[in-house]
Amino acid sequence: MAVLFSVILVSYAGIHYYLFNKFAAAFKPGRGRRIMATLFLVVMTAAPFMARFLDHDGHPALARIINLPVFIWIAWLFWFFMGGIVIDLWNTLIRCLQQHVPASGRLTISPRQQVQSLMILIMLATLWSLAEAARPRIREVTIHHPAFAQSHPVRVAQVSDVHLGMMRSREWNRMVCRTIESLNPDLLISTGDMVDTSMKNIGDQTEPWAALHPPLGKFAILGNHEYYLGLADSLAFHDRAGFRLLRGQTVEITPTFLISGVDDKEGERLGLPCTLDETRLNPKPDPGRFSLFLKHQPTVQVDSTRRFNLQLSGHTHGGQLFPFQGFVILFYSYLKGLYQPSENFQIYVSPGTGTWGPPLRLFAKPEITVFTLTR
Repeated sequence: MAVLFSVILVSYAGIHYYLFNKFAAAFKPGRGRRIMATLFLVVMTAAPFMARFLDHDGHPALARIINLPVFIWIAWLFWFFMGGIVIDLWNTLIRCLQQHVPASGRLTISPRQQVQSLMILIMLATLWSLAEAARPRIREVTIHHPAFAQSHPVRVAQVSDVHLGMMRSREWNRMVCRTIESLNPDLLISTGDMVDTSMKNIGDQTEPWAALHPPLGKFAILGNHEYYLGLADSLAFHDRAGFRLLRGQTVEITPTFLISGVDDKEGERLGLPCTLDETRLNPKPDPGRFSLFLKHQPTVQVDSTRRFNLQLSGHTHGGQLFPFQGFVILFYSYLKGLYQPSENFQIYVSPGTGTWGPPLRLFAKPEITVFTLTR
């Protein structure tokens, strides 16, 4: 864990150093301004870790003040770095071309032009991302299976990666619950990362969830962030919100409809109680029964494709901030949406209902997914 933290810290500090060099080349500040800029960047490097500490150590008011500018800054820094790398590659290409076509040197982007253009693009991306992240869209998906009657389909609402915490208001939380209620689902599912702060900060946010009473119940699983914030708080939140946690269990919803779920593997890495074994769930699959499987991270075991009909997952956030999708796809083959790895098995990966870190989404719309299970 210490090694991972060191890698993250060094990388984050390195991106700040890259930013400093770009601004220095563009505006050539004097010694005094360089010192002030250095101090500012040192503070901003440490700020996310300080905000996280304050959030989890019982100082929510101070954490709330720090969190928004800190996480917006992280998004700006990421976009600046990615845009800067693209422009650096362009300038490198032009320099290589200039050896053969001297006139092409006019296409070089100067340091000042680079910084100014990136600042404009970042402001536009921020406005777009705030609007995109503000309200989850409703995504309708139809799943066909003979276990369901065509005249009486079952509607299942899925939320994932809500990340209730310092970055989302109580009104936003109530809005999400009102939206779910208006959809009239038969069953409500949360596929992990519902909470992202200690119970003392969001204990009053359980009420809108507890007020939801779909006829077939509410089920949830633990995500990695439930383990990060503290297992006891996570269990308490889900209990007060009225969710039944599936921790290596299979429940019969109806005689022809089963639901199973496992904990997130991060619990095992942290040495906390964690049930990961999928092989003992639904040991005798029946073609006449529909089996729904909940797993936070969108990885698929070959054996599970024979045990379950549909896996619901989250975790990826659909990349959340473009172009981060390109990094996520390196680790997860299923980024967002519906996939069919085998003939009788499908997996749906939710891009998430909330946000983690900055309350921004760029080309990764949040959603509440509604599945219609029918013949």
